[in-house]
This record gives sequence, C-alpha cells and structure tokens, in this order.
Amino acid sequence: MEFLLPRTDPSGLITVFNPAAEQLLGYSAREVIGKQTPTAFHDRNEVAARATEFGTELGTTLTPGFDVFVEKSRRNLPNQHEWTYIRKDGLRIPVMLSVTTLRDSTETIIGHMEIALDLTNREVADTQFRTVMEAMPTGIVTVNERGRIVMVNQHAVRMFGYDAGALVGQPLSILLPERFQAAHPAHVQAFTGAPTARAMGSGRDLAGRRQDGTEFPVEIGLAPIHTPQGTQILASIVDTTARKQADSVRFRLQQAIHHTQDGMALLDNAGQFTYMNPAYASIYGYTADEILGHSWKTLFHTEWAAMVEQMYLPMLYAEGQWQGELVGRNKSGDAFHVDLSLTLLEESGTEHRTILCTCRDISQRKQLEQQLIDAKDSAEAGVRAKSEFLATMSHEIRTPMNGVLGMTGLLLDTALTAEQQDYVRTLKHSGESLMRIINDILDFSKIESGKMTIERIPFDLRLTIEDTLELLAPVAQDKHLELVGLIAANLPTAVVGDPGRIRQILTNLIGNAIKFTETGEVLVQVMLVDEESSAMKLRFEIIDTGVGLNAEAQAKLFQSFTQADSSTARKYGGTGLGLAICKRLAELMGGQIGLQSYPGTGTCVWFTLLLEPQANAVTAAPHALVDRLDGLRICLVDDNATNRSLLQYHASAWNMPYDSAEDGTAALALLRKAAHDGKPFDLAIIDMHMPGMDGLQVGQAIREEPALAHTKLILLTSMGRRGDAKLAHSAGFSGYLTKPVRKAHLYDCLRLVMGQSLSQPPHEQAGAAAPTLITRHQVAEVRAQLLLLVVDDNAINQKVAVKMLEKQGYRVNVAGNGKEALLALARQTYHLVFMDCQMPELDGFETTRLIRSHEHEGQHLPIIAMTANAMEGDREHCISAGMDDFVSKPVKSQDLQTVLAQWLPQTDDRAAA
Repeated sequence: MEFLLPRTDPSGLITVFNPAAEQLLGYSAREVIGKQTPTAFHDRNEVAARATEFGTELGTTLTPGFDVFVEKSRRNLPNQHEWTYIRKDGLRIPVMLSVTTLRDSTETIIGHMEIALDLTNREVADTQFRTVMEAMPTGIVTVNERGRIVMVNQHAVRMFGYDAGALVGQPLSILLPERFQAAHPAHVQAFTGAPTARAMGSGRDLAGRRQDGTEFPVEIGLAPIHTPQGTQILASIVDTTARKQADSVRFRLQQAIHHTQDGMALLDNAGQFTYMNPAYASIYGYTADEILGHSWKTLFHTEWAAMVEQMYLPMLYAEGQWQGELVGRNKSGDAFHVDLSLTLLEESGTEHRTILCTCRDISQRKQLEQQLIDAKDSAEAGVRAKSEFLATMSHEIRTPMNGVLGMTGLLLDTALTAEQQDYVRTLKHSGESLMRIINDILDFSKIESGKMTIERIPFDLRLTIEDTLELLAPVAQDKHLELVGLIAANLPTAVVGDPGRIRQILTNLIGNAIKFTETGEVLVQVMLVDEESSAMKLRFEIIDTGVGLNAEAQAKLFQSFTQADSSTARKYGGTGLGLAICKRLAELMGGQIGLQSYPGTGTCVWFTLLLEPQANAVTAAPHALVDRLDGLRICLVDDNATNRSLLQYHASAWNMPYDSAEDGTAALALLRKAAHDGKPFDLAIIDMHMPGMDGLQVGQAIREEPALAHTKLILLTSMGRRGDAKLAHSAGFSGYLTKPVRKAHLYDCLRLVMGQSLSQPPHEQAGAAAPTLITRHQVAEVRAQLLLLVVDDNAINQKVAVKMLEKQGYRVNVAGNGKEALLALARQTYHLVFMDCQMPELDGFETTRLIRSHEHEGQHLPIIAMTANAMEGDREHCISAGMDDFVSKPVKSQDLQTVLAQWLPQTDDRAAA
C-alpha cells in the first residue's frame, strides 16, 4: 500500500514528491518540486470553499491558498479531511488528506507533511485510513454519536495503559477522570450538533486517566468525520507530561535567574548584551533596558576594558572560560570591585558564539578583607608590643633580683650571728620563691602569646636529672623526707633537646610532691619506653606518699590559675600556673602528662618526652679547665651598680685583677688601653642589656679589633630568650649565662672558657672553627661527680643503696639484673659497680665474668659484691669470680664509704665555695 507524501517548507513550497504521488497524479517530481501550494492538481473552487468553512470553524478569515491546508495543524488541531486531487490527464480522484506541521526542538515550524490516501476504493481506503491512523505520532480515538469508542490506534492504547482491542465499544468517559465524566455526554451531543474542528477545553487544563487510575495532563483536538454510519468524532490526544515538566523546570530556572543576587548576562559575537537579569543591571546601577544592546565596555573604565580585551578575552577563547576580580564602573562613574566569570557557549556546526557572563559585587568583601588585614597588622603589633613588654619586664625584674640573691649569698659568707644567719636565709628563700613565681608568670605569658619555643641542643640527660635532684634535696631534707632518684641503667645520656625546659618540668613536679608530702618519701623514676633511630620516648614518674587527690581535684589539676584544692592555697601557696606550664612544655616536646592518685595514699605524676639521640654519641671527653683563676685580668661591664659590685666581689675572692665599666663605650676604652699598655684583659664579662650599645654589639666591636682578640668574652643576660645563645656564639662570645647566676657556676664557666684556650695551641687557633659556646649545661656537666652503677633485682634494696650513695655525693644509676647491667656498661662509662650476687636470668657472678672477659689491657672496672650471704668463704667466692671487694647486707653507709675510699680515685673539687 502506497501513500502520497508531498512535503513543503514553512511557506508552502513543495520540497518532496514521492513516487506514489507521481504514479497517482501523473506528474513527475521535477515538475512539482519548488512549486507553491496549491498547485495544478488542487481544485481551486474547493480550496475557496474550504477557506470559508475552516475560517468559520477557527473564528478567523482564511485567504484561499496555502493557509487553508496547514492552519489547523499550525494550531495543533486535527487536520484530516477529504479533498479532490486532479490528475495531469484531468481525472478527479477523492483522497483522505492528513496534514502534520513539523517543528524543531525549539517549537519553530520547519515544514509541513501531507499524507494522502486514494479513496476511489473505499474498502481499501478504510484500511489505508487505519494504517495512517496507526502511523500518527499522537493518540487517535474515534467516537460515534452515542459517545462509544469506534476505533483507537496503538499509540492511544499504550498511552492509557490498556490492552489492544480492550477500548473499542467502551464509552469515551472511561478515559476521563471521574470529575469530568458526568458532563461528558452533553459535550458529545453539543459537538455532534455543530461539528466543527476545534481544540477541546481551550483555556483549561485537561487530564486523562489510565487504566490504573493515575491521571496525566493532555491536549485534545476534535474534528468531525462524515461516514456512511453518521458523523463521528476524531480526537487526537497528546500526553503533555514531559512538556509540562519541561515548562515547570524552565519556569523555575527562569525565576531563579531572574531573582538571584548574582548578575547573569549573555553577550553576542560583537560583545553586546542580548540578555541580562535584573541583578546584573542593578550591580552597575542601571536597569536592564538601559544596557541591552550596548557593549560591555561601557561598564568599565578605559584601562580595565583594555586589560579585559587584551588579556582575559584571549584566555577565554583559548580555555573556554575565565574567572577573576576586576574593577567595574557604575552608572555614576564610581569604581567598585567585581568578581567576574566568563564562559564561552558555542553552537554546534556554526560559528556563532555566545558569552555567558556572571558577576558579583565584592566591594563589601574587599572592605572586610582590608579590615582583617588591618586587624591582623594591629594584632601582630600588639603581640610584638607584648613580647617587647615581656622582655623589658624580664630584664627589669631579673636585674634587681640578681642583686638581691647575689648579695644575700655574699652576706651568708660573712661572719653573722645565728639570728642574722636565719634572717638572711629567710630573705634568700623568699627571693628564690619570688623568682619562681615571676618565672611562672613570664613563661605563661609566652605560652599565651605563642612565643614559647623549645631548644634543640646536645646535653647529658643524666646530669640534668641529677642536678635537679641535688638542687631540691635540701628542701626535702628540711621536711625530713627521703628524696630518691632511680635512673634506669639503659637510659641514654647523650641526647638532643631542651635541658632547661626538662629541668623546669622536673623542678615543678618534684617541688609539688615535696610540698604536699608531710611524711615518707618522694621517688623519681626515669625509664626508656621506646627507642628508634630518630627519637626516643622517655617516661618520668614522680611518686610521693602525700595527701593524694580525689577525682574532682584531678580533673582540674593541669588548668591555668587553679589549685587542686583551693583551700590548700593558703597553706601551700602557688600561682596555679606551674602544672599548666608543665603540660604545655611536655606537649611541645612531643609528650604527654598525667597522674594516678587516691586520697590518703599518695600521687604518681608522670610525663613523657621525645628526645633525639646524639649522632655517633660516645662518652664525652672531660672538659678542659684551668686549675686556678689567680692573676687572670678581667673586665666587668654592667650598667647596674649592684651587679657590678657583685661581680667585683667575686673577682676579688678569686684573686683576679679587674676593671669595671658601666656601658659599652667605656668598656671598649678600657680594653683598648689595656691592650696598648701591653696588659690585655684575659676575660670580659658583659651584660646583655645596656643603654646605647647592648652586649652583643659590644662583643662584635671587640671581635672586629685584632688587638683585642686575646680577650675571652662571657655574656650575662637577664632574659634568656631562645636563640640568644646562638646569637652570642656568632658574635664571638665563649660563654653565655643567665641571671641570677650562682657563684660556683660563674667560677666553673670562667675555668671552662680559659680551658678552651689551653686545649688549642695559639698557632692552631687562627682560622679554626669557633669552640663550643659554654652554657649553664656544660657548667653543670663539669661539676658532675663520679658515676656509680647499682645492680640489684630488689626495688627496696635499690632505693636504700642509691640514697646512701647520693648522701655521700655520688651520682648513681640502677640496673635490675645482669643483662641490664651489661647493656648499661655498653652505653656509659661507670667508675664503680655494686653487684648483687643472687639475681634471676643472669646472676652477679656470671655477669662479672662476662664484664672481665671484655676488658682490654690497662682497663679495670672496680666491682663490689653486695650479698646477704656472710658465711666464711663467701668473700673468696666473689673474688674468684672477678669481683674486687665485698659488702654484706644489710648494707651500712660506713661500709660503703670504706670500699669507695679504697677503690675510687680521689677527686679535687675546684669549684668556688
């Protein structure tokens, strides 16, 4: 079966004439294509009559011509009617002509298609008609005058969800929602009474109902069909669900674009605005009508427009998009900041390009940014001012405190009555307490301002711990408490970290333990928790037999400005800052802090630290010291008269000739004169903070004069800021100490500085690397006494032995068994070992044999047996195992003193008294 398929463009010019049309009408496609419809095969009288008929139906005037054929389909109405075609030979042929208007995705008409069926044979025509109906892209339903469905195409069947053939004979109302069913028979009767093609329910939303009861929006076109059975109604039905959804999305999108606060606009190839939302125009102070059709350049000053054109548009065309901040110009000519984003939109297959431009006024943000910058600058200025204030306060407080503590120390060396001695000691104790409070406040201020830093310098950890214990021992003794330090034998000693801060934590925690313990002891344990090549984790425990803490007190123990029990503040005193500072210091050194405590049973406060092992660390060689300071000439430089007097007193006591200066200029004059007279100063002690030239500047000036190169320089500072030691070393100083400085420490520092000169011959000093800067840590190591090792598996015996030995002035490490002892000896040089004989894993006899088997010629480590066996022959058994002597348990202090005097080398403590 063939159909005539003529096709026209939107204006009616024929563009397609298929072979079936050629055969039926006798015209060739060449004769017809390009001709205007209607052509020679249309009956012009019929066209004129239909113009009147269709114009009446549509309520308009139709001029006889192409509009008569397509006006209904243009309006999306059914357009199927009988027409007469005239063959080329003049034969008239009845046809059923169905016209469909073709549209693109934007609903623009792109042409019209006609489907014509030859009705000469009606039976064949009916079949062909059904075939055409099935081919239609819409749902087709025909209804008789009683409203019953006569015919339905498959498109409609699928649309309503019924099986094929299930709808024929059913009332059309089955396809309508219930709310429309009651009025439907009257509508059918009205249409059959005046059958004209029209859209159903014009101006109203129509809906269909599927077999499952769901509704969906539809558009319905009605047209009468005259058949031998009477007039029937042909209804074309279109499901508009997708269109409605698209319209809804399009509406929401349009509303969003219209009401958004961000400006959006479109520019054509010429750079002129073709669309913009109200926000875009408002940002620049215009209405949309004032800008549409104008160039984007009107919204920018000349220099900015040139920058966009020369720099940013080429980037847009190359990358497809660009975003940045520009300075726009509003309607009044004022400049303002705008964030602009450009996106290139290209239509496929054409050279037409559109630029999507979005913008946002960022003037307020820029203002806030500037305010933040100003606030940041102000805050940084405040921090600098606070830091400078802390530095000034540190100097102003420490300088007089140095005088107070120094002079009380000198006063104690004079002949005083017992009552005067008590007064002075009270004064010194009060001054030291005040110094600790001041240090806490200054340290807390540094933490709050983010200025607290941690040093990384090599030091001896064991000496740092033992020096702290030695410092606090008199406080414990005054309360009749036992202060015991158990340092694991495998504890590394050569480490890199901040010894001053470690000493600060220990001093605070041990001091607290002593303060809150009335009877019993305070035990300090230090052990290695974990060791790797890059870092070691150490655990410190301070265990006391004091009052203990309940859960509530423990919860606020490490908070600032709090006491565990506020009622104890009057009894024990304190700022409530110490533990908060300890917590922060431990965290800065990679550790943590915590405690376990129960009321009435005591407290264990612990903290961990991460320290680095010193690279290729070996036992430190003894420091070189001069035997005496007698006769060495020294220059004393300090702007504070009290501190100068204190230094002068020390120099006199050590038989050192001196001269003094109150500022850098005077000091340089003294040094130059002495060098000119051939009597240069051997040493110069220079205060850091002085008017005019500070200590560093004085040191640099001295080092710049070759005639003064002989003089060794020591810097005294009241501030002790992190990094000052490094600056002092680079400025040519040999020593660096912080105030208040102890007399003995100053004495040893001078001996160390002069010892460096002796250890390096003069001909090697020129061009050699500067020797290590002498600090309080090196001074402490110089004053270290002989190191002993106690090997015993019993913790009580360990504590007893350690306490007895420390009271005699020795430094002690402990090992729990023979294996730990061997490891300790491999890591550290000891001067004597006390060895328990009965121990698990590796007893004292076998341990001694292993030690002796590894000794080289000329080496001999004294090993003293400690055993509970005191039978005859036990001494010989120990001696045969390689031990040197024997003490029996329970060990007596006198026995220890006897063997130590016999087996240890005698030492000469040269430190100043």
